[in-house]
Amino acid sequence: MKKGLLSFSALFLGFALFAQQDIYLQINHKLGTEPFSFQTETENGMGHKFKTSRLEYYISGIKLTHDGGQDTLLSETYFLANAGNAFNNLLGNFNFTTLEAISFAIGVEDPTNHEDPAQYNAQHPLAPKNPSMHWGWAGGYRFVAVEGVSGPALNQALEIHALGNANYKWNNIQTAGSVVDGKLIIALDADYIQLFNGISINSGLINHSETGEAATLINNFQTSVFTVGEASTSIENILASNSISVYPNPVGAGAALTIETGNASIGTNILIIGVDGKTISNQAVFGTRTTVAIPAAGIYTVVMQDENGSISRSKVVVY
Repeated sequence: MKKGLLSFSALFLGFALFAQQDIYLQINHKLGTEPFSFQTETENGMGHKFKTSRLEYYISGIKLTHDGGQDTLLSETYFLANAGNAFNNLLGNFNFTTLEAISFAIGVEDPTNHEDPAQYNAQHPLAPKNPSMHWGWAGGYRFVAVEGVSGPALNQALEIHALGNANYKWNNIQTAGSVVDGKLIIALDADYIQLFNGISINSGLINHSETGEAATLINNFQTSVFTVGEASTSIENILASNSISVYPNPVGAGAALTIETGNASIGTNILIIGVDGKTISNQAVFGTRTTVAIPAAGIYTVVMQDENGSISRSKVVVY
């Protein structure tokens, strides 16, 4: 079958005849076969000791291959992964008979890489962060920021901030995913020991650039870090604790839509997403109730996302 890039709107037209399914991306942070934790003494493949105190990276350019080679691109979808936080993120609601692969890039694509981060809502992955994930106008975003110590006595500074358009590279992983309670989970294990393949860190290392060890680290992300993992039911626990209620539904265009967010934590945002996959509203949650007005008729997804990436969702019809 010839590969075709399907837009969200084209997919939506076909979905009316079939049941849809939520698809999640779950990343299991690892050090070898053990769960990842900061300040854990580890060795790379060269026998060089290291501990990490920071590990963050961008994921974008996500593409799902399904049903005999059809490709669905999730445009304008960005995640900032932090190895210290759970990563369970909703990719969307689709009608896929069979999933065959997921592709994604580490970093931020050009020209978005060089746009002003101040244009984004504070909770958006591309908004200014502390510690910073934005290098500057010329360099763009840090695709990966890893910091810690290394060396025989674990007393040498270890910092690699990898960036640069030339290092925007894709992973392609063959996987059918796993169905958990009616949801399709794409579970990947991320072994961060593999980040330092071929990188000498025995005397410490500081490289903030797009060349040398920084380029090697990005390449390791592409070739060695991610493998197919085992899906857990932690997504269901997250959804249960972060459920939302939306009313009235349906609602008139421009009228007040109330979103009850329960015990939402600080750093939680409400997003309104159209059938074309574009976010038309993104606002922080204050208290247990948020009110928005959607100006145009259509079918929308209301998404609640907290600072760790956990998500709850609900459909709303606007007439």
